Amino acid sequence: MRRKELPKKLNDRDTTPHPFTGFYLPFPTEDLPYDTRPIPAPPILGLVSTVPFDAICRTKPEKPKLNWIYADRKTRELRYGPRVEAREHVVGPWDWTEDDEQGLTLNGEECLVAVEEEEGGYGWAVYWDEEDDRLKGYGMAKKHRVLRCSLERRLHEDNRRMIEVE
Repeated sequence: MRRKELPKKLNDRDTTPHPFTGFYLPFPTEDLPYDTRPIPAPPILGLVSTVPFDAICRTKPEKPKLNWIYADRKTRELRYGPRVEAREHVVGPWDWTEDDEQGLTLNGEECLVAVEEEEGGYGWAVYWDEEDDRLKGYGMAKKHRVLRCSLERRLHEDNRRMIEVE
């Protein structure tokens, strides 16, 4: 039986990781390519998360900034970035699973996978697996461990309704 390694502990110099704290917003349709969308284009429900200000600029503390969560069109990796970066990729629609409103869905399906990018369990990333084949068309399963996963919401009440994903 192989002993499972836990991820590396943070050392004293590392900052505390910023938790995903996000909510749905309509992605501005004027920023999306119209080659595949009807005109006028109905709004697409996008997903945004806060990004700690100190990750952007360490000179003065301010409120966190928002970044859009999207699936990279070429690799399918879930990433985050400003609207100008996100609009070139799959920005939504994001939603909850219909039956229990707990699982996160992209484009109507709960089709996310975790990919072990560094051996030993030290580096994982979440990918959008639209075909539900563990990213076989992208050659991922040949190079990395690919596990189906579900991102579940946990509501966080703080004068406004936000979500955290575990």
